[in-house]
Amino acid sequence: MSRIFFIYYCRNLKKYGRTKTFDTDPIIEAYLLHCIHILPAKSFMKIYDSIVQNSRQFEHFNSLKYARFQQLIISANVKKIVNAIPALLSTNNTKVPGYISGGVKFGVFNYIPDSETQRYFKGRFGVEISSPPGNSMVETLAVMGSVGTIAYNKKSDFDYWAVVDKNAATETEYLNFRKKVEAIQKWAMKEAGVEIHIFINDVTNLRNNIFDEDEDEGFGSTIGEVLKDEFFRASIIVAGKIPFWWVVPKFLPDNDYSALYKSVAQTEAGRKVVDIGNLYKISKEDFLGASLFQLIKAIGSPFKSILKIGILEKYLFGDNSSGLLSQKLKMSMLRGQLENSVPDSYLMMFNEVYKYYGEVLEDKELLTVLRQNLYLKIDPQLSKYTALKNSQKLPYKVAVMFKVVKDWGWNITQIRDLDSFESWDYTRIMQFWNHVKKFMLLSYQKISREIPNLNLQSKISDSDFQLLKSKIKANFSMEQGKIENFITFKDTPNEPYLYIEPDQSTIKGGQWRVYKKYRIDGGGEAEVNIKNEGDLLRLLAWCSINQIYEPTFSRVYFESGYYHHNKNHIVELLNEIFEMFNAKKVHLKNEFYLQPARTYRNMIILNFGEAKATEIVTFSHLYMNSWGESFLNTYTNISDIVMIFSKVIKDGLYLDREFDEFCYFNSPEPHKKLYKQIEKVFRETFEYLKNGKDYILQSFVTAFEDDMVLITKTGRDVKVMSLGNFFELLGNLSMVASPYHEIKIYPEENQNLVILDEILAKRNSTGLCMVFEEKPKYTVIYIVDNNGNLFTFIKKKVHDDLPAAMYKFCRNALLNSGSSIDSGSVESKITVYELEFDRFRKFSFKDVTKKIVQFDYLNTTLPGSIDVEVFESKGQYYYIIKKGATAVGPVPMSGLRQSLAKLDPTGNFLFEVTNMSFRGSGGTSTVNNGLTDYFREKYRIEKFLGITV
Repeated sequence: MSRIFFIYYCRNLKKYGRTKTFDTDPIIEAYLLHCIHILPAKSFMKIYDSIVQNSRQFEHFNSLKYARFQQLIISANVKKIVNAIPALLSTNNTKVPGYISGGVKFGVFNYIPDSETQRYFKGRFGVEISSPPGNSMVETLAVMGSVGTIAYNKKSDFDYWAVVDKNAATETEYLNFRKKVEAIQKWAMKEAGVEIHIFINDVTNLRNNIFDEDEDEGFGSTIGEVLKDEFFRASIIVAGKIPFWWVVPKFLPDNDYSALYKSVAQTEAGRKVVDIGNLYKISKEDFLGASLFQLIKAIGSPFKSILKIGILEKYLFGDNSSGLLSQKLKMSMLRGQLENSVPDSYLMMFNEVYKYYGEVLEDKELLTVLRQNLYLKIDPQLSKYTALKNSQKLPYKVAVMFKVVKDWGWNITQIRDLDSFESWDYTRIMQFWNHVKKFMLLSYQKISREIPNLNLQSKISDSDFQLLKSKIKANFSMEQGKIENFITFKDTPNEPYLYIEPDQSTIKGGQWRVYKKYRIDGGGEAEVNIKNEGDLLRLLAWCSINQIYEPTFSRVYFESGYYHHNKNHIVELLNEIFEMFNAKKVHLKNEFYLQPARTYRNMIILNFGEAKATEIVTFSHLYMNSWGESFLNTYTNISDIVMIFSKVIKDGLYLDREFDEFCYFNSPEPHKKLYKQIEKVFRETFEYLKNGKDYILQSFVTAFEDDMVLITKTGRDVKVMSLGNFFELLGNLSMVASPYHEIKIYPEENQNLVILDEILAKRNSTGLCMVFEEKPKYTVIYIVDNNGNLFTFIKKKVHDDLPAAMYKFCRNALLNSGSSIDSGSVESKITVYELEFDRFRKFSFKDVTKKIVQFDYLNTTLPGSIDVEVFESKGQYYYIIKKGATAVGPVPMSGLRQSLAKLDPTGNFLFEVTNMSFRGSGGTSTVNNGLTDYFREKYRIEKFLGITV
């Protein structure tokens, strides 16, 4: 086509339906420039006419969707808030939410607020909406999801995409813009009382199918182009540029699409369109990845996402020639099939899924469930509008659903049954829920079979697969003690009135039931059974965790029957469980599902229903784990509380929680002191270990009745030992030694632990403390070294010089370790006490240091004294034993008995290690931990030989 013809054609645009001149329409200009040198005049005019028509059609299409979006917002306050979002993004004023000081780029391209928003903005903030200087930060602002469709309700989220060009802003401007968006989002959610999210998407990332995402939804590796398909079919442009994909006359391969956009970008057309990438076709790998993502979302919100799973399964396994939903929607727009309405994207998705399942499902009953699923999700309550169903003033979703159920052939009985879903009993609801789960599991099984046939390494990460596996396990597995989830279609599951009582039909079996009442025609009431349980505590936990009971909304009518339960305690417990396990306060990160499940919220319930008990009869552990599963287990053996104690402490420390965030105790009156002691043990242990320094070995010692408990922690490594008696505890404490050791004793009323606590309090940071107790058959010797370690030597009374022998070892250890050269100063570094008891078992410590020192001075040799030289080679210890002039070794620990037989043929080994030295292969000392090494090695040798019990 000649340039002369081109100019002539442009001057006569009105002849072809144009009302603007050429230079005011950059889109048309772009296409003309792209096509002018390659197309004949007739082809050019055809493309030009289609571009004109596309622009008009899209504006009409989007305006209809926007009008419906506005019409469906139920709350006037919510409407004002969401309509103020583009205005807030376009203003940076100290009086307005989202104000950022310093350099910030803001504004929405070509945004013009309506008069209502202008009035609200001026009245609320006292300022005019102002346009930002220079280029705007946001090229397109769109809202997507259920808004503007039959699926919208007053609890629906508002998800916005703010499309920006990061390269057009400095790093500071962009970071400040993100802060601005975060502040606006926070303000909007607080004001509106609903979830509002503004996702910031960079145009370059969008072209490469990289999307801003919610941390808790994650799955960044799986979404691919499928999210772009959803965006095109379910989004509404609130302000800004039109996505270029909509104005392309037909569906082009990526290379042709890019070339076409480059032509636009070189002209003024680039100012009014934004390229967020093409959508031509989607690989099965991308579909499969997105299927996994939707399956995970469906687990948490099945009635919202089951249709998305269906459409993705259709894409994967259905007729490939049918095209994408967004493409079908675009074709409807291009063909002018909209008239005065626009297809409802949610209903359009349902029809596609229903058609697909009708072709492939063997169990046709699931199709009925699918229809019921849609109806209950929309909840139009058609039975209330039957007299008005032909009215022109029906609410949008009611009018649409009247047409839908008519096509299904439903009668008024079926409609009324679903409208009264609230009166369904628990059994029927769970039957329906099982059908819904069947849908999801069938999809999962079908997708799983397809996985080996596809190359998914570049599409789906290992962590996404692990996340999927963990969430399916958490939501579908049945385990001992697990509290099952309750399904509801209401905005909230809360019931205003709950009746809890023994089930009279099975009173001997201990059954309990919770039910509600509703009014029936004629003014009477009918009961609806919600749930039966054999255990009252489990029933209460189920009601609160599933939020059937809500403290500020629900009123409980409780009858105990033949059982002894206090109503006030029942209500108190319901309130505490709700507060502890309220889903709004439990934030489970996706990263938790990539690790083994740990207890996340814990409630220890002591002596439930045993108000008169003066000791622990039962205790129950109610907890939610880090995968969102809830469990209740009840125990009658007090030793089992050590197991709970271990789990709670280790998991709380690992997750770095605050004690009151994750652990709570409940117990009946009047014996609160008994229960408070147990709670105090949990709290004291946790607080002590949590606040320790990483390089310090911490040991916490306590007791639950006769069970001794030792917890050790270094860094994040926590070990819990349950020990049968006090002597086992002493032995284990002797083996956990460190150059930096803190030992905390929580004794309560255990005298052995009280004594141990006082012994540790006598620690000398520059020397040694020795305490001995003479028993009829044994001598017990405690050593507290300068590093805070406790070593206990329990020895048979073969002679009366055991304390003197230990003193000699202490003295030699100080000399050999280099702590002191002067013997006089060595003596001052050792304090010796004798532990004594009177006839009332009251104990005291007698300082016998002077007596022991005099004895040591007068007796240079003691019965059975041996010297040990510890020889290290390649990380292995070897021992040379000397008794007088005789020496045996070097031998490893395992060879000690055989070697010592040469020194004592009787095999009694009545030896006493009174001196020890360390050297390496080079002859130098290998002592790294000072005195600690001497006592630990003495303990190990004597324990192995049976010298120490």
